[in-house]
Amino acid sequence: MRTLCYSVRLESLVRISDKAFRATAFDGTSDIIPASQVFGRDYDVVKSDAYWISAWILGKKNIQYSGKKQAWFDENGNQQGVVHSDVALRMAEEAGLDLVKIAPQATPPVCKIMDYGKYKFEQGKREKEAKKNQKVIDIKEIRLSA
Repeated sequence: MRTLCYSVRLESLVRISDKAFRATAFDGTSDIIPASQVFGRDYDVVKSDAYWISAWILGKKNIQYSGKKQAWFDENGNQQGVVHSDVALRMAEEAGLDLVKIAPQATPPVCKIMDYGKYKFEQGKREKEAKKNQKVIDIKEIRLSA
């Protein structure tokens, strides 16, 4: 499972227990953030302290942040950033899967490593099942004459 995180500039991030941090923004707002939703410091930011915090929890908290800089983290907390297409193609070949463009017009384009044949087969099965469960209404006419 991968988690979307934003780089959040904070005045301070203080651990208050094994399971929580108190985050204080530059505008004075502060809130408690679970430790499982903080993925470490963003060392690319030089002017102030910035931390990688889960986008899911930021939507629920009263902390000012910008969504300009984002990154993906895996279940082990390792950053999964932008990967060059040659590297992604090699990763797909090593796994014996296909590299499929999900959103080619995005910047950078979004791709997914998957078994495309299996995906098309399952999609066809779902379409057939939906067609089978579909109810067809027939209107019958009866002509009555006097």
